[in-house]
Amino acid sequence: MQFDDDSKQEDRLVSPKVFFTYIVLVGIPILCILVVLRVGSGLEAPISIGGPWKVTQDHILALTILVVSLQIWASRPSGYPPIRPPLGHPHQ
Repeated sequence: MQFDDDSKQEDRLVSPKVFFTYIVLVGIPILCILVVLRVGSGLEAPISIGGPWKVTQDHILALTILVVSLQIWASRPSGYPPIRPPLGHPHQ
């Protein structure tokens, strides 16, 4: 008895291997999310710190340096620098 391509594919879709893979890749992450939500449901938010805040000149300088350095770091090109061909290479 010969099977056509459609019946072979149907057999593959309902195989125990596919079912197990689905449970591992979908069921376990959902179970983990539910556990985290259950464990975290008893947590309370930290106390807010209200009132006036005073920022001194020393803090302003430190914050300015921090912000500028973060902007420089974020604007750098991603990845490695381009590789330059060796001297005398025809594509130079």
